[in-house]
Amino acid sequence: MGDLNELFSSKEIKEIGVFKEACQDMLVNQEPVKCFALLSDVLTRQTKISDIPNSDLLAAYAQLKLFSKTWRELEWIDNRLLAKITPKAKTLIAEELKRRKNDAN
Repeated sequence: MGDLNELFSSKEIKEIGVFKEACQDMLVNQEPVKCFALLSDVLTRQTKISDIPNSDLLAAYAQLKLFSKTWRELEWIDNRLLAKITPKAKTLIAEELKRRKNDAN
């Protein structure tokens, strides 16, 4: 995928950082919420997406789907920015997993 700063706006990157902090100690199904931390670290270049284990990418993808669905159902929260972030993040993860699969063949 191209430059991540072209894919995500600075406002979206900042919002992902806010979600990272808000979900820091949160558990879903007894698993730590890591999707926003993972995204934030990749977008701020603290971690390369290629260095993240497949299991973490798959967990983040599943968590993003869950958060997107849950927040869509909450009418009292403005979820427009999350609605823009989620498909981009899911695409980023899916493309990385696809690249790894192609590289393995």
